[in-house]
Amino acid sequence: MNYKQLNEYTLKLRKENIIFKSGILFSLLLIVLKYLIILIRPFLNKVNQENIDVLVIGTCKKDVEQTANIWESISAKYSLSRVILNKKKLLFSAFQNHNSIPKQTPYNIFLFSVFAQQLIEKYKPKIICLYTSNGPFPSIIRYYSNFYGGKTIYMPHCVIPIELYYSSLDYDYYFVFGKSSLKNLKMNDYLYCSLNTKVVLTGSPMIKTDFILQPNYLKKKILYLSNWLIGIDNEMTENFKNIILWAKTNSKYELLIKLHPIEDKNYIIKAVGQYSNIKILPINITIKEALELVSLTIITAGSSSGIEAALMNRPSVLMNVRKKNDSSIDYRDSDKQYMTEHFFVERACNFNDLEDRIETIFKNFDFYINRCKEYVDYHLENSHNSQDFIIDTIAQIINSKENFKYELIYGKGF
Repeated sequence: MNYKQLNEYTLKLRKENIIFKSGILFSLLLIVLKYLIILIRPFLNKVNQENIDVLVIGTCKKDVEQTANIWESISAKYSLSRVILNKKKLLFSAFQNHNSIPKQTPYNIFLFSVFAQQLIEKYKPKIICLYTSNGPFPSIIRYYSNFYGGKTIYMPHCVIPIELYYSSLDYDYYFVFGKSSLKNLKMNDYLYCSLNTKVVLTGSPMIKTDFILQPNYLKKKILYLSNWLIGIDNEMTENFKNIILWAKTNSKYELLIKLHPIEDKNYIIKAVGQYSNIKILPINITIKEALELVSLTIITAGSSSGIEAALMNRPSVLMNVRKKNDSSIDYRDSDKQYMTEHFFVERACNFNDLEDRIETIFKNFDFYINRCKEYVDYHLENSHNSQDFIIDTIAQIINSKENFKYELIYGKGF
């Protein structure tokens, strides 16, 4: 493992506040913790071992819940355990791990290294499936997993954008939705990878075989697929305000809002107010149930929900207050990464634009229904059979087989 390169990469992420936070006090805390653990480690008990086939490490509970069908199917044939990666787990593992950490381990990646060692010591998994898109943890867990003959797999939850937040390619196998994600990976100058990676076009692990709906020609109800950054990010909040303003001035349509699983619903409820044509859907409603009620959807920059909508014959309008800049690769500036505007209509930068874009789609509805299929083909491999393909591919990797296509992307340091 190249500790110097990995540390430089981690420092860059800390500077951008993507992992932990930057600052002198936090750095001092990590240094103190590193040497405190070294002093008390001889007095710690060893972790009980339970050798398994598959270890699933989610960044939050929702990761694992949204892909539950996959893990239930795999656990019917193979031994499997689930773990959630968070700051509390990282800290507690430091006081539980009995193994020594190499002295050259920088303090910035110390906690990740301790946690990775603890997991490998406890489970000795053949395969580790993670949802972590950045940071030192993928590199470290891959290093220790490979040492014991294991492999690591990245599980995607969206189209991979070109940005620092999706910069770790350090996996043995990197699953992606489809060719758009592969294209974006090749354009991403931020990528960090210590070794070569096999990129597999799998489709989405969240899409189920019953995600099938006929077009809704009623053209009365519209679904806003909400964003967890509302109330946090200024632009996403402005997008939301414009959508609500449009709905309040267009009573002939009913706006349904599907909340993001981790967003602050109280902010949404307060902002919506008492309008008869705006309805917040129950938090437990499925994406299919929500889409069945409407004719089209409104999405914001960076949303992959539009793919699921298109798969079920619901065109999308992109609400984005930022002016378009085709010379940029930033997913909020241009349409290069998601191509939503290419397949449907130009972005709406304000509530007047939004009204125009919605009317354009409804006046040419059959045309945009046909565009849905093209949009799905661009973003999604295996379509409705994505989960079955992923289950079969993971089983092959467990059994040291590779009867599936992949593209080898060569590693590069940061």
